[in-house]
Amino acid sequence: MTTVGAPDGPPELDAPSDPTVLAVSMNEGCRRLGVGLTTGYRLVRDGELPTIRVYSRRLIRVSDLEAFIEARAVAGTSHAASEI
Repeated sequence: MTTVGAPDGPPELDAPSDPTVLAVSMNEGCRRLGVGLTTGYRLVRDGELPTIRVYSRRLIRVSDLEAFIEARAVAGTSHAASEI
């Protein structure tokens, strides 16, 4: 039996972002940025993407993700392009 209107992928990936979520995991933050986890940790290490620690978890504030994207949109350049 097929359910009409069932999502094609996992519900957490198809659902819109919850506006009450203030911070996301490194995995989720990297997914939202469209970069791999290694690149995400490199951005953190280089001081380009701030994170917070909650016990053993490293989280990225949603507002910092948005600021990261906005800064690059305004500058019109990516991290890699600025090193050329």
